[in-house]
Amino acid sequence: VNAYAFAGCSNLERVILPESLKEIPDGMFEDCENLKHINLPQELQNIGSVAFSCTGLKEINLPKSLKMIGYGAFSYCNNLVSVIVPDSVNTLYNTFISCGSLQTVVLGEGLKTIGRSTFGYCTRLSEIYIPAGVTKIDQKPYAATIGYEYWGPCEKVRAIYGCRNLQRVVVSPDNKYYSDIDGVLFDKGKNDLLYYPEGRTSVKYDVPEGVDTIASYAFYYVKDLKSIHLPATLKIIGYRALPGSLTAIMSQSMNPPERNYLGIYSLYEGAVSSGVEWYVPLGAGDRYKMAYGIDVIETSLLNVDMVDGDEKELRFYVLPDGRLSVSGVLVDTIIEIYSINGRQIYKGIAGDIPYLGQGLYLVKIGDETCKVII
Repeated sequence: VNAYAFAGCSNLERVILPESLKEIPDGMFEDCENLKHINLPQELQNIGSVAFSCTGLKEINLPKSLKMIGYGAFSYCNNLVSVIVPDSVNTLYNTFISCGSLQTVVLGEGLKTIGRSTFGYCTRLSEIYIPAGVTKIDQKPYAATIGYEYWGPCEKVRAIYGCRNLQRVVVSPDNKYYSDIDGVLFDKGKNDLLYYPEGRTSVKYDVPEGVDTIASYAFYYVKDLKSIHLPATLKIIGYRALPGSLTAIMSQSMNPPERNYLGIYSLYEGAVSSGVEWYVPLGAGDRYKMAYGIDVIETSLLNVDMVDGDEKELRFYVLPDGRLSVSGVLVDTIIEIYSINGRQIYKGIAGDIPYLGQGLYLVKIGDETCKVII
């Protein structure tokens, strides 16, 4: 059967394939929008590029004999709900892009490469499991040239993006190249943060200590993140790595990440809005201003133990004049502060909290109560 033999047969609903068939050629059923079910021969070895692209398939049973799935074989299958990739397949490339109904994908243990756009815009996918054998999740050095100045490179993950309901990317502990921390994708050594699932609704995230690089576009598609805590070990933030939803960035590093990777354009061109507040360590303000040309707030980060409501964005700082500052609320919000034995120390607006001194305090904002250790 020749390539594209039935392409565009929009009324085709049912196909019976001979058991002797070893290969489905390129584009054989492309744009057969009413083809909702098909039985694949148990000896099938190859599925060609875009072979089932834009069909009405709801599910597909891939035989264990299958060796190759071509470029975009199931792309734009908007009705496809679940698929199991057999162990015999070692490469996926653009395979499930824009499968908007896809909820479950089981990747075979023989998989080696998850190529570009494999899971692009799979908007209902909530979890992806990376098997032990995967050696490459498609990344590409990303460079941006602004005028005559070079702002890159820094790798970006191109295999997973636009998955607005994705909560977790879980990696097999036996994988030698990748790992995850609570569903966030890292390299094996946990030095590079590669991808933060964009379906998460948390308003704050602490980048783990030890991370020295945040890959380009790592947080770019995230919509709900309001504050991010950057560790002292961080050296590089990739191009457009941070989301436009941020209102506060807390950095523990005395030295700002290298300007070659994190310029004003990297921060503000389609990513972080210009109104974001930067909190940096005491004594580091001039370095950040010189590196990025932005205003910053020098502060000492306090330890905060959330008693309840741990999803609310509440961050506490000591300002240079010794006063307590809280982010995540309006300055005229009423706040109450008590000693650990229950004695009220302050009640007033959040913008006028007095100097408290070292100790353990209870801070109440509405129904939210926090223990704050200074």
